[in-house]
Amino acid sequence: MTAPTVSYEVRHRIIGTDPTDWVLLPLYPAGQDIAIDGMTRGLQYQIQIRAVARNGKKSAWVDLSKTVAPTAREGAAALPTNAVANQASMWSIATTVTYSATSPASGPSSATISVSSGTLVIGSKTISYAPSSATVSGTAGQSVTYYLYYDDPQLVGGSRVLGLASNIVDSANVDGRIALAPITVKFPAAGSSGSGGGSIGGGGGSGGAGSCPWVDAWVIERTRGAIRAGKVRAGNWLLAPHGWVEVTYSERKRAMGVRISNTSGHRLSCSAEAPILTMRHGFVAASDLDPADVPTIDVDVTGDGPESISEVERLGEIDIQHISCAGEWADRVFLVGDEPQHLFPHHNAKQAPGISP
Repeated sequence: MTAPTVSYEVRHRIIGTDPTDWVLLPLYPAGQDIAIDGMTRGLQYQIQIRAVARNGKKSAWVDLSKTVAPTAREGAAALPTNAVANQASMWSIATTVTYSATSPASGPSSATISVSSGTLVIGSKTISYAPSSATVSGTAGQSVTYYLYYDDPQLVGGSRVLGLASNIVDSANVDGRIALAPITVKFPAAGSSGSGGGSIGGGGGSGGAGSCPWVDAWVIERTRGAIRAGKVRAGNWLLAPHGWVEVTYSERKRAMGVRISNTSGHRLSCSAEAPILTMRHGFVAASDLDPADVPTIDVDVTGDGPESISEVERLGEIDIQHISCAGEWADRVFLVGDEPQHLFPHHNAKQAPGISP
């Protein structure tokens, strides 16, 4: 009868050193994970493991090799890529995302999405990335939003394949995935071409600079009353559906905008990707609230109660106020609208879920 294994002996050495230069580690009890500390980055190791039975007998050594990664995420870079302390990771000001689209007289349209070289800033760390691009197809007259990302688990930068997701969650819900920004591609009319996009500098994480209200929209500040979104500053407290939320970040930017209207005719102008809290579908990007695509989208607007969205008007590029709020994820909703008496529930800009119906 074979005696049961009670522990494992482990030893390792750097490949290329003296064959007798082994480092013998303490016994690992059977059933315990074997973790080896103290290895040097960039070196290849030979590792040997053998079983130790209850009666003291030992198996033959089993060989394996391991090359330790030359880099590892340290300090601020070891934290999630979309937040460090109360400040998100962000892209350098010069980083741009643009597209060039063409629609032939017949057949499918196409567009090339291009990301410039850029630097991701995470606390005191900076990681440089090379330019990238991807080509997509569509239909003339169609608008499609793509959420861009890189897969870079070790945050080493360099050349990366540009990833495209259809929603904001998929652009950031994989370990080592770094969200860039959303971009809405407008495929032009048949027989024409078009382009768009711009800087994503200062944006980062899942939200980028795209999920924000128009600078002239109204919010309610706890001590100042009704003010324009462009007047909001860090440290202000904004009216929310269930109390007040503290502003941790506020900066003016540019983004593609839309104006949504409810059946009472009250409106909110904001970026196309602004997440709006709906009654039945959770958060939906403002550009996806068009009743022609998704009927009976109800939003609880202050002063009106739950009403359907009746129209989504595309405004082109507008000035928006990039506002972030403190608190748990579910608390990062503030009220904003084109009229101070009629306010729409709008999610915190930097970590909106972007759930579509």
